Amino acid sequence: KIIFNRNDDITLSNNLTGFGLFEHAGNGTVTLTGTNTYTGGTSIGASATLSVGAGSTAGSITGDINNSGELIFDRSDAYTYSGDISGTGEVVKTSGSGDLTITAATHGVGATEDLVVTVKDSNGDDVTSGVEVSIASSGNVTVSVNTGLEFAGRIIIRN
Repeated sequence: KIIFNRNDDITLSNNLTGFGLFEHAGNGTVTLTGTNTYTGGTSIGASATLSVGAGSTAGSITGDINNSGELIFDRSDAYTYSGDISGTGEVVKTSGSGDLTITAATHGVGATEDLVVTVKDSNGDDVTSGVEVSIASSGNVTVSVNTGLEFAGRIIIRN
């Protein structure tokens, strides 16, 4: 088990391997830029932010995620996440040139069983066009946001 309880921001470029839970319980942001293959799952605390990537093609995460804080996918290339995301936290896809695909069999987020993905630009502002988020769950739902199609900054997929 690896526990981060930091109130500052830190980037982990090492590759995390082996069996054990990765937990971020602090108030800061932990950014993963290594090729991570650990198999014990990930836990994000209520005030914590975990970023997969830092705007480049580096950074990965495997296994299921219990998210009570904020989970950010910040990759410039197309990225597929195949674990289950549960908890009451927010899932954010930054607006790089790459698309995010989530292929888990189920998504249980909070009591409503919704998966909410907010698409934001590098300034933290909601994006209303040009990004694709694919959610493959109970019917392989795909939501595309392209030029000319606008949304209010949130994509909600109900299972």
